[in-house]
Amino acid sequence: MVKELNLAERVESLRRDGVFAPANVKKLHRQIQLMKRWRARPSLCHGDIRLKNCILDEKQKIVAILDWENCSANIAPYWELSIALHDLTSDEKVIFLAGYGLGLKDYLQMVPAIKALNILNYVRPVRHAIERKYRTHCSVCARD
Repeated sequence: MVKELNLAERVESLRRDGVFAPANVKKLHRQIQLMKRWRARPSLCHGDIRLKNCILDEKQKIVAILDWENCSANIAPYWELSIALHDLTSDEKVIFLAGYGLGLKDYLQMVPAIKALNILNYVRPVRHAIERKYRTHCSVCARD
């Protein structure tokens, strides 16, 4: 996991660019240290599990999953959940987790690792934006 995700480079990028407060970079680093102790083997992760990528039968059961262009070998279900849950509402998360077969208690234990993986997943797009000095279109955040 460490080499595949370039963890040191990603965390250093967050620190160097001031994307996170130093205390939050330390929290992320601590979570990564815990995750390094995992002995789970990587599994094939879809990378974009969403209803739009599922074919359902008459009983609303998933019979096929489409669009595997973002698949990777990662730690399941953590990686899959870090991608799938980040933009869902609370109600949608509950429904998704039920469909995934994961109870709330188990999910809550996984949250710190899921958050860490989600942050690490978005380091590259954030870095890309910083390098190109993209400006926000948000009227509240925009600077003249």
